Amino acid sequence: MDIDQQTAFALGFPKLDYVSVERERRWLCLGVPRERIARTEAISDLYVTGGRLRLREARPIGGGVPRLRLTRKADVNAHTRLITSIYLTEEEFAVLAASLPGARIKKLRHRLQSVPGAVLAVDEFQGEHSGLILAEAEFETPEQMARLIRVSAVATLSSSAFPWKSADRPATSLEWLMATVGGWTSRDLSGRMCPDIRSRNLRKHPRNHP
Repeated sequence: MDIDQQTAFALGFPKLDYVSVERERRWLCLGVPRERIARTEAISDLYVTGGRLRLREARPIGGGVPRLRLTRKADVNAHTRLITSIYLTEEEFAVLAASLPGARIKKLRHRLQSVPGAVLAVDEFQGEHSGLILAEAEFETPEQMARLIRVSAVATLSSSAFPWKSADRPATSLEWLMATVGGWTSRDLSGRMCPDIRSRNLRKHPRNHP
């Protein structure tokens, strides 16, 4: 782990044995690349009032084992955070979901085809936040995240956007991600938890948020 003990302690994580490091970048996104989806989960999040706790229910679309967990996160910087989770039974989850106050958010998380060193996903928000779409890339190491180069202003993977592409070498999921977000917003939304990015103005007028 590349996070020192003093930093972790200051963020409320006294034992690094129970902590994972999450490195990600997140952007507003033009749409959902249906052809690149590997699998989809229906996610319901409760961001608990008064802290950094999140209660998550993640159920695979089409069936499968759900993942129910209570998570605590704390930011080291805009792109890096510490995270620890407790996995729950259905009964334990139901007790917490019925008793904890907070902001509730529902979304579909589309896991995209994998690329070396990065996990890619697109979140399609539901309910009152319908229309908000976020793309995110999560990295295994700081070096992999640092190598991320944003493609200049393009909106889609058209031949004009990627003239060197051909049927023999289609664009990768990461290239799709960079092309889609590159010309749509002048900054990413990394380091902001979902309750901070629910603004309808962000959804409708992304260019007004440099």
